[in-house]
Amino acid sequence: MDHKVKKEKELRFYNEIKLKLNAGSTNGIINTLRELHKSGNPSILPLVLNLLETNTDENIINEVYILLGELKDNKAVPAIVNFISEHPSNKYLAKVISCCWLSGLDFNADLPIFIKSFIEGSYEVALESFTVIEEMIWQTSIDKVKACRISLDNMLEEISDEKKPLFNELLKALDEEISANRD
Repeated sequence: MDHKVKKEKELRFYNEIKLKLNAGSTNGIINTLRELHKSGNPSILPLVLNLLETNTDENIINEVYILLGELKDNKAVPAIVNFISEHPSNKYLAKVISCCWLSGLDFNADLPIFIKSFIEGSYEVALESFTVIEEMIWQTSIDKVKACRISLDNMLEEISDEKKPLFNELLKALDEEISANRD
């Protein structure tokens, strides 16, 4: 297929989904999200994530979570990471981050985003960020793990008392990975 034709087809698909997600009824939005489980592509993920900013219907929110948790294409990672970094106070952030480790996608290149979320977020956000970090560190370069460790050391004063035990566990996990010296 000609590259230009393919791009036009993708743009039509994107605009069609955008229209359905922005103008649809609750049932229409849910049906569109369910259809995206089968036919979606990573380019429409920002539209799906935008529903977490513009919608409060729990059925729609739950359908977004289901879709995020089922993602298997690593091309979706940048859109998710972008959402996390641009919406640090989104009330659904902890759930989005939990979808990161549930999906099994590769977020190891983005550990600094999860370190930042761990530091700045609520306890629930920190817990989910901790899980992503813990799941990803084994496949992350030692240099990046060391950089994350240094970032955490520099943030010690910013950690709430509530998160200190979790913070100490995260330091321990990073230290164990560094001492494994697998590089």
